[in-house]
Amino acid sequence: MVSWSSAFKKGVIMWLWSIVWVIIGLVIGLVVAIGITIQGNYRVTLDEAIMNPVTIGREHIVPVLIGSVIAIVIIALGLWTALIKVVTESAVEELKK
Repeated sequence: MVSWSSAFKKGVIMWLWSIVWVIIGLVIGLVVAIGITIQGNYRVTLDEAIMNPVTIGREHIVPVLIGSVIAIVIIALGLWTALIKVVTESAVEELKK
């Protein structure tokens, strides 16, 4: 049987991995959504978009949606992968005892 301390340690590890995957997903989604947006001669850079978000208009909805979908997919896959990894390692450790 898994002890409470071991379960909390694995929970903290899972929480830290989830933070890492959220950051990775959001950064990649933001780069896709804003950094690559080009409309004619107008280009929104990542710095401009962060400092002055009002510059993002209706013409940038599709890149923002694409970036959001990519971010959500990366976050979901990362979370599921981390969960499987932590649970599998925990099970193997428990079987070795």
